[in-house]
Amino acid sequence: MFIYTLRASSIKFFAVVLLSVVVLISLITLIPEYGSAGDVAVVAVNYGDIKTNEDRIEFIKQFGYTPLTEPSVTEEVIIPEKFVIEVHQAALPNGCCGLFHSHCGAVRSAVH
Repeated sequence: MFIYTLRASSIKFFAVVLLSVVVLISLITLIPEYGSAGDVAVVAVNYGDIKTNEDRIEFIKQFGYTPLTEPSVTEEVIIPEKFVIEVHQAALPNGCCGLFHSHCGAVRSAVH
C-alpha cells in the first residue's frame, strides 16, 4: 500500500499555480488582437533652419497646430560662443573640493 501526503501549504501553492494558469489562458483567449497597434508612424520633423516667421509657422504646423500668423512677443537672445563655469567659494561648505559633486552643494554660474 502506497500513501502520499501533502501539507496544506503545498495544496495552497498548487491551487495558486492552477488559478494563475487558468487566468492567463482566459486572458489570452478573451483579449482581441490589435494587428497594427505596435506600428509606429514614421514622421520627419524638421527642427533646424527656423529663422523667419514663415519658418516658425511651418514648424508649428508640422505638429498639427494652427499658429497665429504674427507672434505676440518677439525677443532677441544672444548666446555666447564660450561658457565659463565659476565656483563661488563663499557658497562651498568647509572641506568641499569644488568639483560639483552632489555631496558638496557647490554653486555654479555661467559667466559671459
